[in-house]
Amino acid sequence: MKPLTDEELAELTPEELIAYNRGLGAGIEIGYKQGVQAALRHMQSMPTQLTPTPDSTPLEELDLTVRTFNVLTRHAEVSTIGELLAYAETHDLLELKNFDKKTLDELREKLRRKGYALPRPS
Repeated sequence: MKPLTDEELAELTPEELIAYNRGLGAGIEIGYKQGVQAALRHMQSMPTQLTPTPDSTPLEELDLTVRTFNVLTRHAEVSTIGELLAYAETHDLLELKNFDKKTLDELREKLRRKGYALPRPS
């Protein structure tokens, strides 16, 4: 069995790498090292975030009260968490009609539970 190039190794699944290494026989040490390196490169190229990005996560995912949801969608005209975070960077949410401290506290808590933080307006 001929040694594979880095490009060829990067295309293999972990199971194929194991089979490749077993087939190398006497050269297994070299093949194993190549296989491990290729597997690591393959893993590093995989997406690290399995959940949706905040840019695309709909506001509905925050499970906000109807009032808070309506204020954000109608007055701030945002529909995703990403849009909300971008809006909050440049606008004071407390200036929105029907948006008060209680609403802000609710929003901060719901964002925190999802792993996000509301930025301070600049």
